[in-house]
This record gives sequence, C-alpha cells and structure tokens, in this order.
Amino acid sequence: MTTDLLPDPAAQSPVRSVTESPRRRAVGIAAAVGMVAGAALTDRPSVAYLVVGVAAVLAAGLLDRRSRWSVAWIVVAFALLLVPFVRDSGWLAVSSIGLAVWCVALSTTTSTTFTATVLSPLMPVVEQGAVFRSLGSGAAEVTLPSRRSAMRAVRVVVSTALLVTVFTLLFAGADDRFASLVDAVIPTVSVDVDPLGPVVALCVALWILGAAHAARHAVPLDALAPGAGRRRPVWEWAVPVSALVVVFAAFVVVQAATLFGGHDHVMTTDDLTFADHARSGFWQLVTVTVGVLVVVAVQARKVDAEVRRDRVLARVAFGSLCVLTLVVVWSAVYRMSLYEQQFGLTRLRVGVMAVEVWLGVVVLAVIVAGARWSSRRLPAVIVGTAAVGVLVMAVVNVDALVAERAVERYERTGLIDVDYLSTLSADAVPAVSTLEPELRACILDEPGSDPWWNANLARREAAAIAADAPPSRCVPQARAADR
Repeated sequence: MTTDLLPDPAAQSPVRSVTESPRRRAVGIAAAVGMVAGAALTDRPSVAYLVVGVAAVLAAGLLDRRSRWSVAWIVVAFALLLVPFVRDSGWLAVSSIGLAVWCVALSTTTSTTFTATVLSPLMPVVEQGAVFRSLGSGAAEVTLPSRRSAMRAVRVVVSTALLVTVFTLLFAGADDRFASLVDAVIPTVSVDVDPLGPVVALCVALWILGAAHAARHAVPLDALAPGAGRRRPVWEWAVPVSALVVVFAAFVVVQAATLFGGHDHVMTTDDLTFADHARSGFWQLVTVTVGVLVVVAVQARKVDAEVRRDRVLARVAFGSLCVLTLVVVWSAVYRMSLYEQQFGLTRLRVGVMAVEVWLGVVVLAVIVAGARWSSRRLPAVIVGTAAVGVLVMAVVNVDALVAERAVERYERTGLIDVDYLSTLSADAVPAVSTLEPELRACILDEPGSDPWWNANLARREAAAIAADAPPSRCVPQARAADR
C-alpha cells in the first residue's frame, strides 16, 4: 500500500470533497492503524507488534523511498519486530521494539553524523507542528454537511434508538419467549477496556503522520552537528594521547594478575569474590570504553588530516589506545565467564556479557574508521551492531539458555533456584519441563490462552507442553533443593 501522505498543497485541486482529499485519506489511514494498535498491543510480546509495525511503515509510505540504506533499515526493523512474536521474554521484546523504532527513524533521513543518528528518532515528534500546519492548508473548499442537516440526522438516530429500546424492553417484560428471542439476538457483551488503548492509538497515528512528513520533507540534521574542529599543532593532541597510551599499557602490565589471573587469582586474594571480580570488570569496561571513545572524538578533531605525517601519528596513537581497550574488554568478558561457571547464568549476567561484547565491537569499528580516516558510517554501524546483538540473543533464546544451565547445575549439584526460574518467560518452559513433576509444578504456572491477534510462538509451545504433561502439584519438600 503506497499512500502519498501530506503532499504539497500546490498539487491539490482547488475544490475537493472530504473523500477525495489525500490529506484526509492520510489521516484516516493513520487513525485506522492507530486504532488497531490501541486494541491489539498489550504488555505481552505478540505478533501484534509486527503487524502494527508493518502497517505503520506502509501507511507512512516509507517503502516508497528507494534508497538502499532506507530499505535496509526497514528490513532490520521488521526483523527486530519478529522477536516479540517468536520469544516471550519481556526485556528482549522491549529492546527489539525500541531498536526497531530507531531503525525506522533512520530510514527517513540521509544524514550520517552522530548528531543525526541520535536526533532522527525524535523527528516524528518534532514534526507534529508541521503536520498540523500541513493538514490545515489542505483543500481550499471542502464539501461538508450543513449544521442543520447534521443535527436533524442526529435527532432521527437518537429518537429511533430510544423508541426501539423502550418498546423492546416492554415486550420482553410481557412475554418470556420474546425475552429469550431478544437475548438470542442481542447477547450480553462484556467489554474490558484498556485505559492505555486510546493513548497508544493516538501516539501511533501521530507517529505515522510525523514519520511520513519527516521522510518527505527531510530536515538537514547534519547541519546541527558540530563544525569542523580547529587544527592544532601535533604536540597539543599527541602528548596527552600518548601519555594515556602509556598509562593503559602500564595498567595492563601491572594488573596482569587481576586481569588474567582467573579462578586462582580470586581464590588466593583476600576479600575478593567472584561477584566483585566480575562487577569490577564490567564497570571498568564501561568507564574505560566510554572514556576512550570521548578522548578519540575530542582529540581527533585537532588532527590536521591534510598532513600525512599527522594522520599516520594519529592512527598509531589512537589505534594503540583502542587496542589496549580491547584487552580490557576481553578481560571483563573472561571475568564474567568465571562468574557464570561458579554461580550459573541469569538474564542479567547474559545482558552484561552482551553489552561488554557490543562495546568491544564498537571499539573495533572505531579502529576501522580510524584506519580509513572516515567516520561517515560509524554511527550506522553502532546502531546496526546493537540491532544484530538483540537478534542474536533472540536466536540464542536467553531465557531457555538460563533454564538449561540451571537444570544442568541441578543434575550435577542438586541445587536449583526455584524462585528465580519461576520469573522466567515461557521461553524457558521446554527446559524446565524436563525436571521431575513435583519440582516443575513449583516453577511453572498454568498457561493461559491468547486471542489470535496476540499470538506468540513461545507461549503456544509452552501451552502444548503443559497440555501433554501429567497433572502434578508443587510439593514443599521439592523446594528444599532451592539454592
């Protein structure tokens, strides 16, 4: 479906009826998709997010943009929206939906700077003022019913409904068989209204109109990016960066036991636990990586790229700094693996590991950009690798992996955290179902049923497993194996 949302007013004929106005069709389509979103989207991952996402992209006409990068971003967004349909994990669904919205926003702009990458998701919101002004400058003349005709139609409808209702109730009270007929023709309907539904519907409709306007009236976001840095003499940037490289190298050498000592270092060091060892590595990674990226971004603006000697020196200095940062990244990942071997996996630990690996990929991307001396595609690479990371975690099926490791640990040690496993999503049901019935009943809840528009493959599989499993109940003694 391709709809030219919010076209140029000059392209419209001076007189149009309401049904012929492209702007009114655009609003109608956006409102329809918004109503579907308000009715179908819930706090549970489901196929509805994919359906609404595809409908929103089509309604905004974003596939009309033939740019290779625009189409690529939309394909990535659709892949991310598959995650809530396939997996039941809430945190994974939130991550994929958020990144999908970001990817769709990036498809509406040709800007490539960090400033544009950060601001592009805000443009459908910022463009709302322009959207309403554009809607207001629609058809010069619109054929609408007169106020008197509208009021007469309302009076006829209200009076008819009132008369039919009153006399139907009177006849129903006079004859039981007529009352049964009324009950059969007009069944009692119970409606459970989600108070957030109208809000979701409005937000989705406005986002569609804003995204369509942003795509057709591209704002030069690159113009908001900081200007070119002032070129400085070599010593003004080379000295601080080189000094930082020396500090990094000294830290890696002196702290070799801490960074690479592994299990033996933790066991032989007083007041040091695996938890402390892993957490210090994570925060060390975050602080060092972010700090290095800031240093590179600030100091690289001082390099005179026109001078070959300066470019070579900058590549050596910044490259050395990033390589040493990768060493710290590797250390943090190794520390977390030791922690996992000792205490098992949790979603938080998997998430920490994923963030560590992703930041390492970002540093590698910075190294490549430095070798090419161009950061043109670096922002897109950062967002794209984050999207790929979420898709990889969906394929790995984090909750299922956590449950499988917990079951393996239980078979090996007899210890299992029942309370934590009961917080996992339906993704973990296949692994948990291999436990003995009394223990399994303490972890799994009775699966509910979803309407077709909230279908989820993981929940459907969990329901099938529960239907095939023999009936059992939680035995308190079985929980003694907890922890």
